[in-house]
Amino acid sequence: MRRICIFVTAFFIIALSVIIYFRDPLSAKIFSVYLGNRLNADITARKVHLGLGPRLEIEDLRIVNSKGLDCRIKASTLNFDLQPMFWKNLKLRFDLKDARFSYPVSKIVKSITGALSIKTPQHLHFDYVKGEFYCIGDENIIKSLDANGKLLRLFANGSVRGLSINYSFKFLLSDELTADIPESTRKIFFKQGSQYSEIELYVTGSIDNPSINFSTDLFKLTVR
Repeated sequence: MRRICIFVTAFFIIALSVIIYFRDPLSAKIFSVYLGNRLNADITARKVHLGLGPRLEIEDLRIVNSKGLDCRIKASTLNFDLQPMFWKNLKLRFDLKDARFSYPVSKIVKSITGALSIKTPQHLHFDYVKGEFYCIGDENIIKSLDANGKLLRLFANGSVRGLSINYSFKFLLSDELTADIPESTRKIFFKQGSQYSEIELYVTGSIDNPSINFSTDLFKLTVR
């Protein structure tokens, strides 16, 4: 009996040591495969560290999806909320530093920038992007998104289920983006601040054929 106990103890120590030693590469593989499947994207990272919480700390994360969106993030911290069946109902809080995005101009972006005469940047850089991300069944949900950059600050809440989208956005746009907006349009759509022009809008319908709804103090406008 004593030998069995010694054997079991030794096996447990060895197994635990192996798990600890390989936890970072295993975490990186699981993370990239799982999230890549959820987002239909290729995900790579230079370094991934699994900490207590559990928490993932990621350096030089890159996400490229099937639509051509390319995200490069210098430092990422993901805090997971583990629940029963967590692989089907993932919940996490994210804190991204030095995030750069490039993307093809989609119909949603064209509709928004065209309606407001806003310049369309091909690249966006944010000092930080914070929020909460939920994968519940086939639905991907973003809550309390706060993205802060030189050109704009963005707040968002909403979800995507298949090709259906339902999002609310609040934009604080810099003068560089709004320089070409006619004064009449600016007065109707934007709330004026000291540094940024503010606008709120809602995107609903399908990703391929969305409806963009602008809501102001004067009227509501839908762009398709």
